[in-house]
Amino acid sequence: LKQAEAVDVFHLGPLCHEDAMALSGQHSDWGKQSFSTILSPPSVGGLGFFSAAVDAPLDPRLLTGATDHCYVVGAWAHHCTLQTVASRLKHEDPELRRSAAGKLGALATLGDTFAVRVLQDALDDEVPAVRRAAAESLGQIAQRGEADAASVLANARAEHHDPGVREAAVAAHGKLAARGDLEALNILEMCMQDPDAAVRVRALQSLPLVATPGDLFALTISISKLEDSEESVRWAAVGAIEQLAPSGDLEAAIDAVGSCLGCEVAGACEAAVEALRRISPLDHPVAVRSITQCLLNNDSVVRLAAVKVLA
Repeated sequence: LKQAEAVDVFHLGPLCHEDAMALSGQHSDWGKQSFSTILSPPSVGGLGFFSAAVDAPLDPRLLTGATDHCYVVGAWAHHCTLQTVASRLKHEDPELRRSAAGKLGALATLGDTFAVRVLQDALDDEVPAVRRAAAESLGQIAQRGEADAASVLANARAEHHDPGVREAAVAAHGKLAARGDLEALNILEMCMQDPDAAVRVRALQSLPLVATPGDLFALTISISKLEDSEESVRWAAVGAIEQLAPSGDLEAAIDAVGSCLGCEVAGACEAAVEALRRISPLDHPVAVRSITQCLLNNDSVVRLAAVKVLA
């Protein structure tokens, strides 16, 4: 305890099987308890104590138990924890690899190139859930200002074969970019051309985080996705338009959305009607005229949507 007085407490958070086994000293009946432990090298035998349980037999009581929180002390303990969690990225159990990849985002500190390096390697894991968890953790580290993590994500966003990794990289991009950054908006526009619908949806969801309300460029690219072939993308576009539409002069936005009402893509007119409903006053003449024309549409879904708005 005396050795711990001069150092900070580090919160490890929710524990998995190996964490509990290591910190309970192989007493698996501790697995369903929440406990706090103060560790220092002389008292627990150093890194070996943390590492000894990595290959321990699985105990079903721990897999189903609620080992909620553990606290370890100081830079030494943090290093041991980081190394131990990172070692599980090589474990044969994909769920343990996914768990480890997810934890590293919370454990890594600014300047921690080791965590960035092992997470970059995990982007090539054979299991999609592990790859995605690694990308999300890199996003957490990048938000703390780690340039290496941001660089890895930028490459993954543009080139990675896994759409789950690309989607996580796009989400991180939206949180990292400065408001009104034109280059960041251009990147999101490119992401909206991704072959995977989930990536396009994420780019649209990120757009209001980067663009300023009323930004004509952001509105234009959002409106263009009302004609996307995937329903999820069209409705993400509706949400982006709602958030980006200016609070004052709506004429340009209403006209642009109205131009999509004649689109032949299935579902595009319905999405455009909904976008008009969300951004325009009920008595706006241009919006009312555009929606009224939808009463003649061949698609009964579009006609019904127009009736609901006009009613």
